[in-house]
Amino acid sequence: MEKICTHCKEAKDLSCFSKAGRKDALRSNCKKCDAIKYKKWKEKNREDYLKSTSSSGLKIKYGITLKEYDLLLKEQKGCCKICGTTKPGRKDVKRFAVDHCHSTGKIRGLLCMHCNTAIGLLKEDPELFDAAKKYLQHHRNNN
Repeated sequence: MEKICTHCKEAKDLSCFSKAGRKDALRSNCKKCDAIKYKKWKEKNREDYLKSTSSSGLKIKYGITLKEYDLLLKEQKGCCKICGTTKPGRKDVKRFAVDHCHSTGKIRGLLCMHCNTAIGLLKEDPELFDAAKKYLQHHRNNN
């Protein structure tokens, strides 16, 4: 069976449409057109989008509110807890990462994208950090 997308006007298989509300109802736009429409909305309403996603995302992922995040950032004087930068990362990164212990869920602090990535890549293992430090020191002295 097929349905016509109200946006692109193409007849498409029913699997190309997301479910809407009731079990048997499908959205009027196909998934592809919905994605395009949503992307345009996000670009046009960037601040509202960032506010809503960061607030709900923080609560879901880390159990903190946007207010609690802002308080953490204030306590850290608006900078990364490791390197001290005031820039969270690339231009598209608006907030510092919430660093947390993956086994306990306990929040350790707010980190820039680079420090947070480094911790993840070194598997949160202090011994790997020590080994990396020794490696860098050895090569710094031998250059």
